[in-house]
Amino acid sequence: MIKILIVDDEQASVDTHKQLLEDFFPNIRVVGDAQNVSSAIECIANLQPDIVLLDIELDDGSGFDVLKAFPHPNFKTIFITAFDQFAVQAFRLSAVDYLLKPVNPLEFREAIEKALQNVVGQTKQIELLTLLHNLSSDSKYEKKIVVKTADDIHLIKTESLTRIESDGAYCHLYLHCGKRITVSHNIKHYEEILLEYGFIRCHQSHMVNLKYIDRFQKSDGGMLILTTGQEVPVSSRKREAVIAIISKQGLQ
Repeated sequence: MIKILIVDDEQASVDTHKQLLEDFFPNIRVVGDAQNVSSAIECIANLQPDIVLLDIELDDGSGFDVLKAFPHPNFKTIFITAFDQFAVQAFRLSAVDYLLKPVNPLEFREAIEKALQNVVGQTKQIELLTLLHNLSSDSKYEKKIVVKTADDIHLIKTESLTRIESDGAYCHLYLHCGKRITVSHNIKHYEEILLEYGFIRCHQSHMVNLKYIDRFQKSDGGMLILTTGQEVPVSSRKREAVIAIISKQGLQ
């Protein structure tokens, strides 16, 4: 039987999560709950849960303090937090599961179902370790993104990602080393994640890393020439915005 531990310093939230688990997953066992960092660490060590519902803001610290006590976690974590844009962006970049308070019951069920699949498959916690790295890194260029394909999980520094090209329901991610990774996400997914990390959407089907733009070529409707030699089209609708952004960067 799958075991879940709830870590939250608000009793109302604990009660809500227990009720949702009882309603949606009667075969899951809630082995306990903890209200602070020290008790959470003790409970995880003693109870060995498969899944931890982890609130970020606790009485004596944060949920991240709990995770630091387990550098190689053998449990799946679902973060629960009040809205915090910085934290949410870090979660998205690292492909870590999270829920916003107040918890939506359907989103709660989806998050648990996803966690159950990972528990059964014994998926390694690469995304969790990536989250801890991203939260501890001050520079946006040192951030890492978790990219999952059918066969592999790639851990990529955002600064090594040169551009993204849409191909229907898929995207091709191009790295500075020349490697191409194809994933089953649309370009909107990456636009939401990467815009604040130095990327711009220059076309319906293209995003580029500002770091690799060499110049803007005005002919043929507009083209970005990258330092890698690649050419990326700029749509007429985005032309003025792209020129403004790269001019601000000191590029012509």
